Amino acid sequence: ELIKHETYDKNRWQEAADACLEAINAAHGAGYALYTKYGDPVKDYKAAVTEFPDIDANGTAKGNPEIIWGTRPADSYASE
Repeated sequence: ELIKHETYDKNRWQEAADACLEAINAAHGAGYALYTKYGDPVKDYKAAVTEFPDIDANGTAKGNPEIIWGTRPADSYASE
């Protein structure tokens, strides 16, 4: 089991950055985005959690383009 690399390789950071950008672009291509009402990360977070307090059964809130809650398995909560 690999816990850490024995040698430093700055290319690993580039590979990680490339993978993150690929994931972000895929999310944008699917219509998802971070909730950015104010352009300030702290204010945007506060707005997202106060303006969308009722997450529906699919883990999304109407009008919120984020997919942050979207990893919940459908049967992990009691049926509604």
